[in-house]
Amino acid sequence: MFLFKMAANVGSLLTAVLRCLRSSAFRKKKKFQFRKMNFVRTTRVGHKENILALDINTDGILSSVAEDGHCILWSTDGQILHDINVNNEHGLTSDEYPLNSVTFNPSDGNKFYISSGMQVLVYDMRKCSAYLTKFDLNEDEINQLCVNSTGRYLAACDDLGEIKVIDIQESRLFKTLGRRHDNICSSVQFRHKKSWQLLSAGLDCNIINWDFSSGKPQQIFNMNDHILKQTEGNQTSFINPPFVHSLSVAKDGKTFATGLGNGEIGLFQFQGKLSTCTERLKCHDSEVSQVYYFNFGSTERCLVSGGNDGKINIWKEIQTGKNVKYELYHKILHDSKINWITCSSFKKDCVFVADQYSNVTVYELK
Repeated sequence: MFLFKMAANVGSLLTAVLRCLRSSAFRKKKKFQFRKMNFVRTTRVGHKENILALDINTDGILSSVAEDGHCILWSTDGQILHDINVNNEHGLTSDEYPLNSVTFNPSDGNKFYISSGMQVLVYDMRKCSAYLTKFDLNEDEINQLCVNSTGRYLAACDDLGEIKVIDIQESRLFKTLGRRHDNICSSVQFRHKKSWQLLSAGLDCNIINWDFSSGKPQQIFNMNDHILKQTEGNQTSFINPPFVHSLSVAKDGKTFATGLGNGEIGLFQFQGKLSTCTERLKCHDSEVSQVYYFNFGSTERCLVSGGNDGKINIWKEIQTGKNVKYELYHKILHDSKINWITCSSFKKDCVFVADQYSNVTVYELK
């Protein structure tokens, strides 16, 4: 009788374990259903030459700037709201004053900023017939503009390797961050949730973490030196150097990603004011021109990357304790080199792409 009871108890225990395993397996299977992504591709026609940069505001209004010297504002359904002939407005040519960047003000979706050569032009969407004001502070061609989350400061990085930080509210130069990049400064981003931190990156392979209130760097991280140490002096980085072409900072301000010239993505985590490179992802055959953090379905945090190989990769963030890893979940085989990527969850999750053609490509997640 005693043995019979023991056998019954063991049987019950095995049944419970099997149920647990089945439940765990089911949960795992359900988790990885995110792999099945179905995008519908459409295009927006309006420019006459290559589109160089994009941005989108919280109301789903898309802005695009191109080599034709025009900035177009698009409605949520893809119609042209405004077509601004930016350079013609003040008698400049697109060759001399390329429109390399456009960005909205996060705290005021009507305000947007365009770089035209060495100038920053300020516009209001409610009156696009002329720019409101102009900042002529940079000494070389501007590559990217970025506005901090409060909408007070704008950063403009240029070919000289300098970053001009402008106080938008007071319409004045706040600080010049210079003499640290030895080459072109290609990308600049403010760190979310940190009032005075700003990241810049360039073709000297340096990623600089600035305290822009004092104008001093808190950390200079050289990607080439880091890779050489990890590969024990392997010379491949000299053949294909990890120039830093793009930056994206996660909304929580704890992590950021870099698009590199060797086809890799460098992933960084902050520990206080300093950051460490925690992982390098390899899934592009040539330089990674764009990286962009985005939450698909509002909760699934992902990283979208685009490269000169014409690939758009979507990486899913996987949190295991304190560690964060990224797994490749979806590939889009785009047919052209990527110039710019931006994403929006207004109404539907969409990835907007600028490439070597004159149309904006939209990938809408179904």
